Amino acid sequence: MGLLKFIMKLVEVDAELDLIIPFISIVQQLRLCIQNEELKLKANQILDIFYHKNQTKKSNRPKTQNEQIAELEAKKVWLQQQLTIEREEQEKLRVELIRICEQKEIHQREKERQRSIRLRTQGELRRIKDQQKREVKQDFEFDTFYIKCPKEIIKSDNGRTFTLNGYKEKFFSFDQILSHSIYKFEMRINQGQNQKIGIMRHNTEVNSYIYYSNINDIIFFEQSGVVQCNGNRVVGNQTFRPNDIVEIELNLIGEQRSANLFINGKQQQVFVSGLPNQVQVMIALGQSKSSVTVLSLKRLHESTVNNNTNSIEAKWK
Repeated sequence: MGLLKFIMKLVEVDAELDLIIPFISIVQQLRLCIQNEELKLKANQILDIFYHKNQTKKSNRPKTQNEQIAELEAKKVWLQQQLTIEREEQEKLRVELIRICEQKEIHQREKERQRSIRLRTQGELRRIKDQQKREVKQDFEFDTFYIKCPKEIIKSDNGRTFTLNGYKEKFFSFDQILSHSIYKFEMRINQGQNQKIGIMRHNTEVNSYIYYSNINDIIFFEQSGVVQCNGNRVVGNQTFRPNDIVEIELNLIGEQRSANLFINGKQQQVFVSGLPNQVQVMIALGQSKSSVTVLSLKRLHESTVNNNTNSIEAKWK
């Protein structure tokens, strides 16, 4: 115990290292060997004080040239490492910025593409609506819409009644182009027989032999109840009689374009499907003094056709 007090005194008075170090070695060995806790605590105190004072002396001691060079070299290596890390971070930021810009550009292009599609769609819808407004009115003025009739057909009743003054079948058509909507054409049978209501493809030439030379461009609903379509004769409708009101409803919306016949408001059994996109209405008078009066041509807001299970379909090819 007296030896430890002596060594503690040397440490506390900052004796020369050459004098203290041998005693410090003894203290280190004693700390490993002694069992007494009080002595071990005293040895630890001596070593702690010695190490603390020795470190303080080292920090206050001027650095040698070699130490300064080593410290500068270490600092240089550290700075180079920091510079490399910073460059790597900058490269990552540059790559990420490029990616963000590319994504933004792709998003902007897609946005512009969608806007262009939307504008084209809106423009097309406006064009169709404008076309419908130009082509369709709720109740047409017929003097404007039928073409010049053959000389054998006499017009009366302000151009609404048509009478055949001859013995050969004659045709006349309305130049109103029907498309993209639902229409109903209505006429009254005045007298005679062999009247026909025809639906022809737009721009089909009208002449005395129209049906026979344009078999795939026109269909007829005949007075006899027969429907002529693609050279075929389909039966199933009622006959026209004097004073009957005969109507054709044309549904020209979408892909399911069709024509249905009504007689005195009653839907007939045979209808025609697969109509062209654009059609015109025509009338045939086949007997001398045959006469019809055109009552109206209207656009409907919705179809009046019933889907009957006993309907007979004639397909326009």
